[in-house]
Amino acid sequence: MKKDNFFVKLKNNIYNMSTFQKYVKDGFLSAILYALILSLILGGIKGFYVGVQTRNQISESVQEIRDPSNEFNIKNGELSIKRNPTNIDVGNTIIYVDSNVDLKHSEELRNIYIHGDAYILVLKDGLRIGSGEMSKDFTYKNLMMDNLNNEELANQLNTMGVIIVPVMTLVNMVQHLVDMLLNCLMATAIAIIIGTFMGLRMKVSAIYSLAIYASTLPSLILLPLSIVRPYIMFDVPFVIGTTIYMIFILKYIKNEIINNIKM
Repeated sequence: MKKDNFFVKLKNNIYNMSTFQKYVKDGFLSAILYALILSLILGGIKGFYVGVQTRNQISESVQEIRDPSNEFNIKNGELSIKRNPTNIDVGNTIIYVDSNVDLKHSEELRNIYIHGDAYILVLKDGLRIGSGEMSKDFTYKNLMMDNLNNEELANQLNTMGVIIVPVMTLVNMVQHLVDMLLNCLMATAIAIIIGTFMGLRMKVSAIYSLAIYASTLPSLILLPLSIVRPYIMFDVPFVIGTTIYMIFILKYIKNEIINNIKM
């Protein structure tokens, strides 16, 4: 029997419960290949969109940096800027510049940046880059940013803008695949327990393959949300959605077994 191609599987995995048993029988490697292709498509879509948005934000930042009123320079590891302080809201990212505050006292600025999905604090002696409760500090000396000025920074950002779209696309492809495989492991563990109560015994590899195929619908539903809010993790909704769909599939499989016995 001819095997269904990826796009036929994609369509059937959204709504057709009768095909899941057939796809699981195709083998574990076939399920992994399906996950890879799905991740290349969905992760690529998200990565391309986020990359374009980031490139546009970089272009806006370059215009701001080249504004004469924003003239600055970094010498001996310390920032000197003409307009101080400065608060720039670029998309979901807050950029706050203040050469009067050093990294040791950056927590005093918490009320300014806490409302953004991501933030960059440009301070007297370094940068703080973060998202939510996670952050990382970098001093200008460690970053080798001595003798940096407006024009040099603008040129560096323009170079970054050229490569940001393919880089973000590739990163999101890989991230989608890794997240999908790990989250499907969690859904598999839950489904094994539920399947035991339902009187179904299946190989772990078969349940895992089933989880990969069942994750198609949650992946498609969560794609627009992950694009709108790229810095928010949707692992929990993914696992819950996949597990619920697997319960319906397992129930369908059990009914099929019962009906075949009666016949």
